[in-house]
Amino acid sequence: MLTSQWLDRNPKYELKKDELIQLLGRFEAELQAKDIALAALKSEKVKTLLSNARFGRLSCQTDPYAALLRDSELVKEDVLNEQIPMKNAYETQLVQLEELIIQQRKQVHALKFALDDAQQKYALLVQELENEKKEKVRLQAFQNQLLITQEEKFQLRLTKWHYQDSPNDESPIPYTAAHEQDTITIQLKGIQINATDSLAYHYFIPSQNLKNFIRYIEQNPYVGVYGAAYLQKKSLFEDLMRYLERPMAFSSGPKFQVIRFEFESVTSLDDCIDELVEHNFFRTHQWSNEQQSSTKYLLYFANIQNNGGTDILNLLLNGESISDTCQQISYSREEDSKSTTIYYFPSIFHIFITMSKRTWSTENEVYKKFKWIPFKIDSVPWNGLLKRQLWRRMIDINIRENRSINNELIKTLQWITNVWQRYNECLQKLSLQDALLGPALFFDCPMEREAIFDWLQTKWNTIVAPLVRELSMNKCAQPKSKGSTSATAAATAIASSLRANSLEISTPYESVACTALYVLLHRAVSRDCPLTGQEREQYLLNFVGSRLEGGGGSSSMISSAASSRASTPQPSNYCDFVSIQLE
Repeated sequence: MLTSQWLDRNPKYELKKDELIQLLGRFEAELQAKDIALAALKSEKVKTLLSNARFGRLSCQTDPYAALLRDSELVKEDVLNEQIPMKNAYETQLVQLEELIIQQRKQVHALKFALDDAQQKYALLVQELENEKKEKVRLQAFQNQLLITQEEKFQLRLTKWHYQDSPNDESPIPYTAAHEQDTITIQLKGIQINATDSLAYHYFIPSQNLKNFIRYIEQNPYVGVYGAAYLQKKSLFEDLMRYLERPMAFSSGPKFQVIRFEFESVTSLDDCIDELVEHNFFRTHQWSNEQQSSTKYLLYFANIQNNGGTDILNLLLNGESISDTCQQISYSREEDSKSTTIYYFPSIFHIFITMSKRTWSTENEVYKKFKWIPFKIDSVPWNGLLKRQLWRRMIDINIRENRSINNELIKTLQWITNVWQRYNECLQKLSLQDALLGPALFFDCPMEREAIFDWLQTKWNTIVAPLVRELSMNKCAQPKSKGSTSATAAATAIASSLRANSLEISTPYESVACTALYVLLHRAVSRDCPLTGQEREQYLLNFVGSRLEGGGGSSSMISSAASSRASTPQPSNYCDFVSIQLE
């Protein structure tokens, strides 16, 4: 300023080069200072605009920026439109950041559960190592005791196997042998100490297979099992649920809180809802993270056979997620359909369902979300259960009653085992898989040879024959796309022939059922029957389905048994009953 004033007073004075350079530097400094001031003002203005956009105050009527935008629209001029892309970019980044936070929360939640499972496995491993260490010490003490008393000689005449759970001591070893007079007592590790040895002994299923099955339920949220009747599914899964309810080694609480549903007694959806509310699974308030992590729920649906089970599964698997740990459903009861109740339940839970072979179907979409495990009768371990069970019972009775080995009884029991296996094989060839029967139906077989024949005849006439008859008629009554005319004509011809021979057949479908029973009895029961001669013929005539024709031209299945035995090869998977090796 001083220089400019001096120049005004002395217009004819010529500045030197150094003075001009100094003057130019001062002018540049003043311009830079003005640019910095303008940039600061612009930055403050941008911060104000972003703050207003974040809190939704751009529409305020007293905001100058909003007034300027309004005026620009009226005069149709693009004023300050450069701020709109900035606002949109900011809002997009904010939405992406919120989505990233939600994903990170889910990942943390999943990692937390994985960490809990790893801690449980490590705790079990530590417990097993401690038990092995104490077992080694006890075995060493037992060996020392044997060395001290080695001069005492004794002889075991009979060996008795005692089945019971492990004693309630600090660390029971898997198998404890105690010499009590003339017996050896073997104590197995049971559910009380999170072991499956007693279950393996009781059900003839390897302990490792049981552990793998339990681990499969723990790792998969939705698991389903289906199989034929009389497979001991109910008792086996009830014991496995008790195993899952046991507390872990490092925790006083249970591993799972199991909620059971018996669909033989639970018939309506309202009953299922009340059961879930009673067990505090359905709540009227939201679940928190602490509540979700502290309790793991396992819903056990036993023998789903009505629409109530499918309806409750649809509700549970189609809930509305409201947070990472909570879902909700809206439900109206049948008696009060106008009022709706909102129930909250955890986002993560397990479901285990069982179904019979006759009711299992994947037509409903809800069942496609499950991982299914079939219990096949012709596969291990189910195909050998009856042999092992009858063998164990025979040994126990012989030891308890001091009997000698009866070869005739052994042959009869082998025949019973073959009857069961041939019955199921024949049903599969006749496409009547729904009539398959598990080995538990024959577990009550008497150990007296004379009583076995009457027992089998009663089983056949009261359980097997009515089941096969019903399913055969239902299968024939189903509509078929191709070949239905020829099948109906064949059934009608058979019925006419049977009526002509004075056998009471009211419908063609009943004739097909009688034929199926005839074939089953011929291939399953008649073959290898221990009875001979007239006694065998009279015995087999008392079975339902033993005859196809009536009147003077009677032709029972006994007359053709010998020829069929020669023409039908013996299946290779039948092993001798005496050669069974118990694991």
